[in-house]
Formats: sequence, C-alpha cells, structure tokens
Amino acid sequence: MLKLANQNDGTATGTIVDLDGSNVEIPVGITQSGTHLTVEVAAVNAAYTAVLTGSELVGTWAQGGLSLPLTFTRGAK
Repeated sequence: MLKLANQNDGTATGTIVDLDGSNVEIPVGITQSGTHLTVEVAAVNAAYTAVLTGSELVGTWAQGGLSLPLTFTRGAK
C-alpha cells in the first residue's frame, strides 16, 4: 500500500506498507512533475516511477537489479 498526502507548502509526504509482511510504514521521498511521479524508498534501496492515469499510478518498481511492473489504484479513504 502506498500512502501519499499533499502538504500546504506544495510538497508531498508518504509511506509504503508491505501488507503481506510486517505492516510497518516506511517513509518515502516523493518527486512529482505533472503526471510523472518518482517514489524513493531509501530504507530498502528501491524506487517506483509511474504516471498518474485517472485514479491509477502505472509504473515500475526497481529494487536490487530487478524491475517489475506495478500499478497502484486509489482505495477508499
């Protein structure tokens, strides 16, 4: 699960949670340019690059030499 929140100063904060694992929330770094988003997960040396299309983030998860397609869909609040 990816949790993102816009801040009043125009930046964003977020965490990622492995729902199949420990359920610990890991802070992420976020960079956005228009509909393009990059999420850096320094704690596990990973990055997610995606494009926002409607209510989905469609992109690629890269970690440890592997790159896998990954799509996040907006869940209920």
